[in-house]
Amino acid sequence: MPLLNFSRPQTIAILFLAVLLVIFGFYTLTPAKRLKARQEALIEWARSGAPSDFGKDFASSSYEDQWGHTPAEVAERVRAARFAYRNLTIEEQPPELTLSGRTGTVVQGISAHLGDGESRQFTLHCTWERESIWPWSWKLRKVEAPDLRF
Repeated sequence: MPLLNFSRPQTIAILFLAVLLVIFGFYTLTPAKRLKARQEALIEWARSGAPSDFGKDFASSSYEDQWGHTPAEVAERVRAARFAYRNLTIEEQPPELTLSGRTGTVVQGISAHLGDGESRQFTLHCTWERESIWPWSWKLRKVEAPDLRF
């Protein structure tokens, strides 16, 4: 008695679905897709008021930014901004991704509307690195926003 009977319609349908899931899985796990998803998660983290640990969720062990903040200070600053500007909204432009080996760079325009009619536009430059072979292991190594002043 054969282990699989390929003449049964149910077996053919299950095999077809399995192949589709594998193809879809490879497509969604490509480095560019995962890097874009990590950048979107970072923006959403800031938009929602920094509810989780920035250092654990996003920052690499070699994290640095142009202001000299530690990952803990980044989370404090985002929470303080959300507290000071309760109606703060963040809008982003589509990101521009560049991949080179285990490093990816994302350049993205950001508009922060403070809620009192004032807004600030700046360009966010994020350098990400893959810490392991897993597609979801992107961690933020460097952040710059040359036209953003506090």
